[in-house]
Amino acid sequence: MTKAEIADRISSLKFKLASETSKAALQRDRIQQLQNELIRKNDSEEELVKLQKVQQQQEDLQHQQSRLAKMAILEATVKQQEKVIQKMENGLDSKLKWKNKQSGEKRLVEKKQRSG
Repeated sequence: MTKAEIADRISSLKFKLASETSKAALQRDRIQQLQNELIRKNDSEEELVKLQKVQQQQEDLQHQQSRLAKMAILEATVKQQEKVIQKMENGLDSKLKWKNKQSGEKRLVEKKQRSG
């Protein structure tokens, strides 16, 4: 090989080296971009999981609040029914006492009529 051929070969190899170095740099940049994108997507996925968890907790809380509200209504209804039952019992007791009194007076009158 002559000096000119060697020089051409060296020049060609330098050009190829520069080209490959440039390609390698582009590939490193692309890899870095993809890694950054993957990190962002992982972060987004974690955020989504957190949001879903919070949403589920809110739904559970709303369900429990709804149950508590229904229980409060039921308790109020039971108290009202207890008051009505108490009034009915009082009324029945009064009526029973009145009937017993009437019955007692009637027996007295009948006793007096028999003896008299």
